[in-house]
Amino acid sequence: CAGEQAFVTASASGGTPGYTYSWAPGGFTGSGVLVSPSATTTYTVYVTDAAGCTSSSTGVVITVNPSPNSLFGSNPSSSSPNINVAFTDNSTVTTGSIVSWMWYFGDGATSTLQNPSHSYADPGTYTVCLVVTSSNGCSDSICSDYFVAPVDILVPNVITPNGDGKNDLLVFQNLLFYENCYLQIYNRWGALIYEDANYRNTWNAANVSDGTYYFVLDVPALNGPKKGYLQVLRGK
Repeated sequence: CAGEQAFVTASASGGTPGYTYSWAPGGFTGSGVLVSPSATTTYTVYVTDAAGCTSSSTGVVITVNPSPNSLFGSNPSSSSPNINVAFTDNSTVTTGSIVSWMWYFGDGATSTLQNPSHSYADPGTYTVCLVVTSSNGCSDSICSDYFVAPVDILVPNVITPNGDGKNDLLVFQNLLFYENCYLQIYNRWGALIYEDANYRNTWNAANVSDGTYYFVLDVPALNGPKKGYLQVLRGK
């Protein structure tokens, strides 16, 4: 397999003892050498005796089998705890076939199925790895992070931005587990007063008066946006 080593040897007789060896390609010397060709290669050894006479051998062919190219996908691409995730092997190999699969899901669980399913008990980011082996004994591996979000984003209905350090910001619980959350806030007449394409719980209702506002929070990893009414009350 590519990247593996092979040991090739030669022995000489006749002529005047006291032999030196030279291998091509590579320019190696010695009667036995370790080679690591990246592709199938023919090695020829040239033997020179003590009298300066040189002879070459019939070439030794080192066949290098191609390694597979490991690749996988998942559906859904991110999930919540206790959601069944289908992992799909998309690996390829140019010679032979892939005959074994070893999955590591990042939470201690493993599988030898080609296309397994798995669910995660807890939120977090898990490193999923797949090792595939072809019929010629060559292997390849790939790892990718899989994100498991909290069950849901909890939506507030009141903020009190009075500077006391308590409930001064519009905070969606568990929001920071998600990326690219698009927030829009409208006043009672439907005018857009605030938007953020990657909201991170930072809105403090600056420059708006107390009252009722309507928000739309789009979270790509969830099914459908979060919508609702929000009270801004500075006197509380």
